[in-house]
Amino acid sequence: MVLPSSSYTRRFHNKRIERKRTPKRKVVTFRLGNTMWAIPIESVQRVLKEFASYGRLASGRSLVNFDNEAIALVDLSQFFLGDSEEVRDYQYLIISTIERVEGDDGGENVETLAIPIPQLPSILEVSEDKFETVPQIYREGFEGVPTSGSPPEAIEKILHLPNGEIAFYLNLDVLIRPSQARVEGS
Repeated sequence: MVLPSSSYTRRFHNKRIERKRTPKRKVVTFRLGNTMWAIPIESVQRVLKEFASYGRLASGRSLVNFDNEAIALVDLSQFFLGDSEEVRDYQYLIISTIERVEGDDGGENVETLAIPIPQLPSILEVSEDKFETVPQIYREGFEGVPTSGSPPEAIEKILHLPNGEIAFYLNLDVLIRPSQARVEGS
């Protein structure tokens, strides 16, 4: 029996150690219209099949009863896609938690938020290298100044899905926080 030389064994051993694992994140993905969206799984409490909304506003917000508590329902299709009728047939509701920073003391307040979606969401485990920053031209437009058609700050990253599609990774805390303009103007 011939044993491999010690230099061969060391070289093979070093190559194994050099391979690094890319950290992964679990996300919940869902489709609104032709667009895929993703949110961190840590923010999702539950997905409901049956729900009724009350007091719908023109902004796409309304209320929903969850565990005997009235919580805000935010229609992301109204917010991001405008008044799109193709996604109005909601079958599921994602119940999510967000942290709001309030006051000068920076105290945090955890709130519950409901997001209606037309199809059952999926859970994906995606490596960190599949997350990409939003291209500057897409975010700001061609003049370098955000326009009314610019994506909101809540679109934190672009996510490359295993099937080749792109999903917009949302930061729900940023989506719900009041903008500086509204805070200063009040």
